[in-house]
Amino acid sequence: MKLRVIYEDNKSGQRLLEGIKIRQHEAVWEEFTLEEKPYLAVCLKNGKSLFQRTINHPDAIKRCSDRENFLSVIKLNQINAGLEDPEASKIYEVLIFDMKIIFIRQRVGMRGSQKIRYLRENQKSRVAEIAKRVILLSGLDLALIKIQLNSKKRLQVIGAEPSPDLRDKDVESLLEEIDRLSNCQAREVKLGADPEFMIINHRSGKLVSASNFFPVNGLVGCDNIRLPNRQQRPVAELRPKPEKSPLQLVSNLRYALIRANGMAADKNVKWVAGSQPVPGYSIGGHVHFSNVELNAALLRALDNYLGLMVFMIEKPHTACKRRKKYGLLGEYRVKNYGGFEYRTPGSWLVSQKITTAVLCLAKVVASNYLQLSNNYLNLAEAQQAFYSGNREYFMKDFENIWHDLERCRLYSKYEEELEILRFMISNDLQWDEKKDIRKGWNLSTSSRRNNSRAALQNSRQGESVYESVPAPATDSSTISTSRSGERRPVSGRSGRSRRSNGSGSRRSVSRVENVSRNTVIISHQALPAAVPASVPPSRAVGPVGVRRAIMV
Repeated sequence: MKLRVIYEDNKSGQRLLEGIKIRQHEAVWEEFTLEEKPYLAVCLKNGKSLFQRTINHPDAIKRCSDRENFLSVIKLNQINAGLEDPEASKIYEVLIFDMKIIFIRQRVGMRGSQKIRYLRENQKSRVAEIAKRVILLSGLDLALIKIQLNSKKRLQVIGAEPSPDLRDKDVESLLEEIDRLSNCQAREVKLGADPEFMIINHRSGKLVSASNFFPVNGLVGCDNIRLPNRQQRPVAELRPKPEKSPLQLVSNLRYALIRANGMAADKNVKWVAGSQPVPGYSIGGHVHFSNVELNAALLRALDNYLGLMVFMIEKPHTACKRRKKYGLLGEYRVKNYGGFEYRTPGSWLVSQKITTAVLCLAKVVASNYLQLSNNYLNLAEAQQAFYSGNREYFMKDFENIWHDLERCRLYSKYEEELEILRFMISNDLQWDEKKDIRKGWNLSTSSRRNNSRAALQNSRQGESVYESVPAPATDSSTISTSRSGERRPVSGRSGRSRRSNGSGSRRSVSRVENVSRNTVIISHQALPAAVPASVPPSRAVGPVGVRRAIMV
């Protein structure tokens, strides 16, 4: 990765420049003036990379020097911010580089008699969390964030210094981070998701708890939110297997929906998604990312090119209600598998086409975020428009945003799937939070277990049980193949086994046919050569969710 580091030409800036010159022999630099102050721009060349990332863009430095705009942006994101309180009991100074804490410095007492103590991140996790959000929202990548414990005993952001004075130890830490970042190798991004939906009685309109049908854990489960003073869990959640291909992830989501459809056998309910389809209950469409490093540039790209695009097709009224507590800009959560989940969008599970478009867009943005450096959410008025649901404010930028996406390497691969987003935004269309999402996925809403069983069989096994087994003949309404070679799930109804007139015997429609809910028969010819030798001749390993398999 090519890096361009911007730092004021002070003592710390000179020490940083000298350290980079020693470590990076091909580094070049120049001096320029910004806000009437001398600055250094140090460029680290990497011949293997085509794209450049700027650490502390000059525009972000200018915006942070505008104290009123800076504090307004922070307040809009529900973070306490204001002027320095002379009666503040403590001041925390947090040095951050690219979402990583370098140090937390605590100052206690009045000026002139302050006691200084350096802390680790886990000692002041709340302070660290606020500082990370502030640097992300400010547009900076490197800064000293100042947070005070004011006279009311509340943490309050009071400023950000893009070019602070540093100790030699801190300069060395920054040089190590710069080396790590410049040598970072790109890998193919893997996607996951845990979209939520809710169940309501379609006659009375009352909420039906998801825990009435689904367990807490599993492929189809319940979120941790509970009804007041009850043990019931109202929000359902899908947890499909992560995939590198967004189209395969959509297939996994469809499989999970079919499983859920068989579990919730009640013909008097409908399933709804969106931002807040049931008053008082906000739901999300969290997208998980792994094989990519969490950094400020990636999170800003997700805000500007994924979160903002989903914002443009949401219902503004319910989206604003949700963002009073959830779905803030740059909202993420680090996961124990080494990746993170992006939590800003509402639940895009409303239809298969919209789901496919959102996940393909997530893949494009996360894989090409270095090309997507424009920040359309950098001003206080832009963030005010976002939180108030003012779509018109961003329409003037939409063509530029989409043009940025078209220049990305993966855009042409998923252009067909992304078109629905462009069409909806251009024509001022929003998703329908009152519609049963099963209709948007072309799933039966009759709640007959046999229908769900047949749909499950076709959805899971139509994709081929084993990668090395030739796929059985499949109706064109179930699977279509793209020019890129990826298998694209299409929202046609699943095929079903037929019964002959009179005899009731069943006619086989494929080599892998459903016999009962948890059993499949697999023809001997269809088995891959790589079946383990430990498997007895009369048994074979079935697909996920199948407990028993019989060879014939």
